[in-house]
Amino acid sequence: MTAMEPSEVRTGTILVVDDQTTMTDLIRRWLESDGHRVILAESGEAALEAMRTQEFDLVLLDIMIPTPSGFEVCRQIKHNPATRHIPVILMSGLQDPVNWKRGRELGAADFLAKPLQRDDVRARVRHYLAQSKKL
Repeated sequence: MTAMEPSEVRTGTILVVDDQTTMTDLIRRWLESDGHRVILAESGEAALEAMRTQEFDLVLLDIMIPTPSGFEVCRQIKHNPATRHIPVILMSGLQDPVNWKRGRELGAADFLAKPLQRDDVRARVRHYLAQSKKL
């Protein structure tokens, strides 16, 4: 990913799904400081409900969330014609290549390894929002 000019940076509405409140609060602060609107969900069920009632430009999704799992949430987002265009970035502390492969097969756009680094999160968010702007 390359650095973007300020005029290229696009803000968006981002769904952050993680059952660790300290993690969601940290990500929310990072993203809101860049001008994004952030909605938080602590479970797969809450994430899917948010997807039914609001429009999002991007989803940051932990794979180890309560029912359904992050993998299942990703699968449902990508199989729904109304939401399949939304990039999903999976997050996990389990840095197992099998998990990353499964995520790709389900349609995930990218992955973030925990512990998260602010610059990594910001770079990926900017990249995928810029890509969606080109569509």
